[in-house]
Amino acid sequence: MADTTHEAFAQPEKNTPLWRYMDLAKLLDLLTTESLFFPNVTSFDDAFEATSPKPLVEEIDKLISDDEYRKTRAEEIDEDVLQKTIEQFQNLKRELRKSMFVSCWHANANESAYMWKIYTQIGDSIAIQLPYENLCASLPDEVLIGLVHYIDYEGETFRDRSLFTNLINWVSHKRLAYAHENEVRAVLFDFQGRHEFSSDKIKRVDDGYRVKGDLSNLDATIVVNPDASSWLAEAVNGLIAMTGLKWPVTQSALLQEPYD
Repeated sequence: MADTTHEAFAQPEKNTPLWRYMDLAKLLDLLTTESLFFPNVTSFDDAFEATSPKPLVEEIDKLISDDEYRKTRAEEIDEDVLQKTIEQFQNLKRELRKSMFVSCWHANANESAYMWKIYTQIGDSIAIQLPYENLCASLPDEVLIGLVHYIDYEGETFRDRSLFTNLINWVSHKRLAYAHENEVRAVLFDFQGRHEFSSDKIKRVDDGYRVKGDLSNLDATIVVNPDASSWLAEAVNGLIAMTGLKWPVTQSALLQEPYD
């Protein structure tokens, strides 16, 4: 089971519905490989992914340059840990973004018209919906998982200042401009490509990681894009049946007729 105890992540309710909006190619990839793909955050559109908020940059710059301030902070944090943090920070800009691999999910009790528009480029696409606890149960314990925290990168730092030495904070926070995503993240952390994962379910590929999961226990539902071709729901239903999975396939609720 994925690690839901990491201090960098808050946790949603276990039965929180998660959504992942995708095109048919990604659905086929999931079904044929029986794995979730964890891309590196450098492939994401947001240039601020796994970077430092401005106040944190200023604080660590001050720790490096101001001896008196460093002594003050050393009273709160073990001096050896503080020194190690300062040394690590010198490599963060080069290495941290390359070390974070993420599978992104949208937490929402309801289907989102906005998420269809943002994350599916064509009508012939689908969304997978499943409970949070089922996703957690399907992933190995070397995967960290939880809610993203949205902050003002201009004026705020990570939510728990005492944890500024925790590298996972860099991937558990995003800018307020992305708060509409209400994101749950599953994370693999491989700093500088040195980590060897013990689980045989985790495999390195050229552009990320693949993590095997038990698809039959996900208890997922497939929702078909409201703009999809009329044949798509039947085709996807047939595809799911061929895999032996018991995932229901439904049309988008956005196709409902008005009540008056």
